[in-house]
Amino acid sequence: MAAEITDEMLDEFAVVGTYDELVPRLKERCGGVFDTVLLDLPPRLRADSAFFINQELEPQFPQMVVKVKNVAGSENVGGAPIYMPANGLAGQQYDTLFGKPVIPIEQCAAIGDQGDIFYLALREYLLIRKGALETAESIHVRFLYGENTFRFTYRINGAPAWKASLTPYKGSLGVSPFVTLDAR
Repeated sequence: MAAEITDEMLDEFAVVGTYDELVPRLKERCGGVFDTVLLDLPPRLRADSAFFINQELEPQFPQMVVKVKNVAGSENVGGAPIYMPANGLAGQQYDTLFGKPVIPIEQCAAIGDQGDIFYLALREYLLIRKGALETAESIHVRFLYGENTFRFTYRINGAPAWKASLTPYKGSLGVSPFVTLDAR
């Protein structure tokens, strides 16, 4: 079967090139919809990964498609969406980008700044809890007014399980469970 698929046919469905050629070819094919694509999570972590985006980016995502050209390659005849809205064709709870959930959050940086889009495998983030939830009550704060105060303390800390990115055995690009788009 591989012998029947020509390089020209492969070029219609995939962006193919060396490391130096990949970025210009992606920009040419995707028509300025995005400036940077960096999906460098280790393959074993991609199943549980998700995109976390600045909520102001949501209106731009439906425009993201991979252009499809006619057999001669002379004109665009359509496109294949890489973004799918929730409960639509994707049949998922969340919007999806490249088949992964897209979760808008307000904590991401402003559009165009580093950190406006994250691609994360959160199972590689470790949480440490110290003890149980502690509660305390005091009637002494404003005794004359008959007021009580309550205090709740829950001690938690977290850190990435990885100390640095990893270079695959056969490859030169580093991979990490926590990826963000650079400023553009």
